[in-house]
Amino acid sequence: MYLFPSIMSKQELSALLEDPQRFDEFARAAFRAFDVKQDGHLCADEMSVFLRTAATDLGQLPPSDEIVQDVTKYLSGEGEEVISLEKFKTFLADVFRALVQEAD
Repeated sequence: MYLFPSIMSKQELSALLEDPQRFDEFARAAFRAFDVKQDGHLCADEMSVFLRTAATDLGQLPPSDEIVQDVTKYLSGEGEEVISLEKFKTFLADVFRALVQEAD
């Protein structure tokens, strides 16, 4: 599965970020694709698959287990072990913004 085609240009990422409805649809589709349990949350294992898939799709080295754990813990919040759609969307937007800035 390709979540982030490596051919996605800076302009395409920017356009996606600038169109709230389109970004919301994209983020929801990505979230559903990795929400294997279909419970409305991403658990640590599902987030791990997402992070590794995204890195591969973007031509990056897969994150270490430690990075995956840190990101999952940060996004899930204190005492929780799942990531909500809203937190996932915020994270995805942050990743896209960083990619756009990196491309400058």
